[in-house]
Amino acid sequence: MGENETAQAETTAYFGIAVLAERYSVDKNTVGAWVTRHGPGTGSGTPMPTPAASVRQDGRDIHGWSDEQLPELDAWVKRHSRKAKVPEA
Repeated sequence: MGENETAQAETTAYFGIAVLAERYSVDKNTVGAWVTRHGPGTGSGTPMPTPAASVRQDGRDIHGWSDEQLPELDAWVKRHSRKAKVPEA
């Protein structure tokens, strides 16, 4: 890098359970239940989109989905939840 150049870090936002709950107008427990039943490693016949990032903290897996995955998540929620409200594109 030259003397006058600055490095620009590429950042990605990851959306967790609380953000998805707000997006779909449901409570966090509902999204948590989706992850428990249909998330990674469940062997569900109707799996949720695989999280873009997962970390293990205090004995729990914490998942995050990227903004690029929102259309796929929206489609999954439309198919598998009667009470969630998927935002219009």
